[in-house]
Amino acid sequence: PRVRQQTAKSLIGLKAISLKEMDPTTDHVYDGYVLSVTIIEQTYTWTPSIHLVIEDENFDCERMFIYSFPDGQGKYLTNKVFTIGSKMNIINPYLRLGGTDMKSLVRIDDFSSIIMQSESEQVLNMCRCCGEPNALHVCSKCKQARYCTKECQTIDWQLYKHKFICQRQ
Repeated sequence: PRVRQQTAKSLIGLKAISLKEMDPTTDHVYDGYVLSVTIIEQTYTWTPSIHLVIEDENFDCERMFIYSFPDGQGKYLTNKVFTIGSKMNIINPYLRLGGTDMKSLVRIDDFSSIIMQSESEQVLNMCRCCGEPNALHVCSKCKQARYCTKECQTIDWQLYKHKFICQRQ
């Protein structure tokens, strides 16, 4: 059974929580908590949700699915708001077991529970492998993946399988 996520009016009084502190074996809304994360992978839209990969401040990763975003805003949100390196706070995060794969994910049903951090906090030109800012090397095929070194690019292609999502632009 799904549970309802309610949005707090501000971050004041909320306790920080990490992905490791959340129980991945049960559906649960962490009322009174805030989860601070960075988007670490390209964002995609599948009706009716936006799919992201997020990393918390301890470098733990999880999938995140956003539902109930404003009609007609999917493309804008995935291309301009929920971009690699963007940081956000999730108020009263909801960790849910996926319906088909039974793997945990952060589910957003109340769009207003997402508070984007200022652009000055964003990691610009984030390396797809190690997360470092100001990565100078760009994938020659897709022109989107950035890397700080050739070693990071090799790791992303061989270990993280960038070639499966890489598409010529």
